[in-house]
Amino acid sequence: EQAQENSAEQKPMVHEQGNAPMQLELPDNLAGVLRQEMQLLEKGMGELLGHIVAGRSGDAAAVALKIEKSFVLKQALTQEELKQLVGLLPAEFITMDRKFHSDAGALAAAAEKGEFRTAMKLYTTMAESCLACHSQYAAQRFPKLAH
Repeated sequence: EQAQENSAEQKPMVHEQGNAPMQLELPDNLAGVLRQEMQLLEKGMGELLGHIVAGRSGDAAAVALKIEKSFVLKQALTQEELKQLVGLLPAEFITMDRKFHSDAGALAAAAEKGEFRTAMKLYTTMAESCLACHSQYAAQRFPKLAH
């Protein structure tokens, strides 16, 4: 029972407008891969910031491209599992996720051109997306970010 409580505490929350938060139930295999992806994104965002502010265009572009393509999510899941995950996630989460990864692609292009101010603006947009997503869908994991 204790293990079930701990497991439930780590799963993301789903908010519906005007309703109390609802628990998003993901099978362990999907939750684990999603958690791994988020940890790699956190690491990548840290590296990306360092590369941008140091003017390392090639390194910034390389990390941004990894973020754009997802680190492990698409590679680690079968087509069936990916379809299952998409079916379990709220539409707004998917929209936010797609924009985040698209912004990473745009950041990679800006970095390759040496347009570091543009890259930094895109980085800020991406970081704001992280904050918005965590406050909306991971309130239990990040309680100080909850609405």
